[in-house]
Amino acid sequence: MNEGVRLNKYLASCAVGSRRNCDELIQAGRVEVNGSPCLNMGTRIVPTDHVRVDGKRVRAKESVVIIFHKPRGYVCTREDELGRETIYTLLPQGLRALHHVGRLDRDSEGLLILTNDGDLSQQLMHPSKSVEKEYLVTANQSFENAISFSKAFIHRRENSRPRPSSAFRRAASRWCSITARNARSA
Repeated sequence: MNEGVRLNKYLASCAVGSRRNCDELIQAGRVEVNGSPCLNMGTRIVPTDHVRVDGKRVRAKESVVIIFHKPRGYVCTREDELGRETIYTLLPQGLRALHHVGRLDRDSEGLLILTNDGDLSQQLMHPSKSVEKEYLVTANQSFENAISFSKAFIHRRENSRPRPSSAFRRAASRWCSITARNARSA
């Protein structure tokens, strides 16, 4: 079994960038391990190693995960080209480096997971993991045809396969619960 963690994953855990960005830093010769330039993408880092990027020492950050209630009227993005308010304006400065796992529309409200843990994000969002998400939907009028609403909900976009919906439950005339999972598109 290989000891340590791959260099790009270690750099990402230090908040240097995404793994892909970290690969570019390694290839550009901007990373040193224990005082020597490191161009080997397969280098594994152990706790006793000293890693520098552009001459500055980097250390892994503690994993942070928070549950955040997104109110209506905010978009799930860091910067919005249309000038709309983002969820990051609601966060204290110390939490603004976290990324959101999934997203809710501007007119939606609900719980979001915010984290600096890329592995957790991958486990929750990658289609191959089939993680279920439950949506509680309130309509401004009675659902006249719950089945057609369910089918409309599970279609992502034009020319795509529908997401399998494991459950559609009508709770009241204007409320329903939909459980959906990401599915690998073919």
